[in-house]
Amino acid sequence: MGKILFSKWLPILILIISLSIPIWAQTNTPPASASLEIGGDSDERRFFRPRLRFNFPLSRGLFYFNMDYYQRINSRLQGEVDFWFSIGYQRSLSKTFSLEAEINHLCRHVTSRRQSGILDINEVVTKLRIHHAGIILGLGGGSFLGPSEGHNHLWVWDLQAPHLLDSEFSFGSEVKLIDFKKILYEFELACALDQSLDLFVRYSKHYAYSPLTYLGIRFKSAGKAGDYMGKYRFMTGVYPFYEAHKIIAENEFKLEFLKSPERRVLLTLHGIIPVLRKRNFLGPFRPEEIRYPLSMEYLRSITDGLWAGGYCRYHISMPLDIDEEFGSSMGIGLAVRNQIYFYRFDNPIRFELYAGHNFSHSFDIGFRLGLNSVAKPANIGGDIQWEINPDQWTGQIHIQAEFGREVKIRPYVGYQYLDWLKDNRASVGKLVFGIELVKFFSCAL
Repeated sequence: MGKILFSKWLPILILIISLSIPIWAQTNTPPASASLEIGGDSDERRFFRPRLRFNFPLSRGLFYFNMDYYQRINSRLQGEVDFWFSIGYQRSLSKTFSLEAEINHLCRHVTSRRQSGILDINEVVTKLRIHHAGIILGLGGGSFLGPSEGHNHLWVWDLQAPHLLDSEFSFGSEVKLIDFKKILYEFELACALDQSLDLFVRYSKHYAYSPLTYLGIRFKSAGKAGDYMGKYRFMTGVYPFYEAHKIIAENEFKLEFLKSPERRVLLTLHGIIPVLRKRNFLGPFRPEEIRYPLSMEYLRSITDGLWAGGYCRYHISMPLDIDEEFGSSMGIGLAVRNQIYFYRFDNPIRFELYAGHNFSHSFDIGFRLGLNSVAKPANIGGDIQWEINPDQWTGQIHIQAEFGREVKIRPYVGYQYLDWLKDNRASVGKLVFGIELVKFFSCAL
């Protein structure tokens, strides 16, 4: 009993101590970072893992937010998806020691297969980190919030060893001891092809999962990635008065190629996740599906402030925790806009118009119009978006403000009509409010 009580209070005690100790050193941490992993596992499936991290310096340390989901799929696009969301606080004590306290939420869902019980884990962990000769060792422990499968406490060890023996190889590991009964682990060996690209092999055992080996490639927003990364963002919205859904979340990676003042190729990886309300708002968070609107665009500058080009878009929808096949559609068409990124608030008037042929439902037509103040320190504006095809149409109006330099922070309120939501009340308009975090890399054009 004493061990359990100690582990439950350990994160709070260490956090209080860290806030009372004078700060001696600050880590050189980027304001935001992202990575994208693609590969296969030892069960002969494919996996896809986008990760986003946003850092916010405070007077005494660093607050951060992580979004990480691990999707494994077979040839029928069936498989588990582990959603990890983390918020935490870091405090540097000296050049050698730092403290970290975080809350980690894990929920596991399955695409296109029925699942009655949802794995739901909530960790509260505090670590002491030791930095020496480029190696970082983390030691700590904590407890669990809510049911968390009946778990009570955990102890954690992790190790990061980049550039082993001055080579391109790096080693990383994490070991968790759960209730002094169960051991979870992850060991990874990576080979850096350059600062932004890794090849890796990973051996791991996760919560309620058999040990697996993963082999893949990882694209990172570091080094030369700034030459190709256009932006990444995370956005979440709350439906306060809608009976069917309570939250919608989005993440997006946009890559740029052939960058010049006259032309641009854009590759967009976008994920949209609507979350069902169920019995009450604060109950379990159960996503309805994962939607991936993926696109590739070729743009050329026609005149100063006007771009035109062609696009190819592939939309795929993967239902979660029900026995329902995935849906998809593909289309090609033409587009015209007055700036490369519609959602970048550099012009007082922003617009985009696109139309084309869809091989599943004849045609797609869309229009976007944005107005904003282009003011500092806050940029106030609004967007109108509309898209229609023979099967469905969507529309939304957002009013938002923008703060921040490196990472844009955008609180917003809006009204949405999303015809693709799978319930009898999807045709009802929905009030929504939320926040968006976005990092741009390319210059404004």
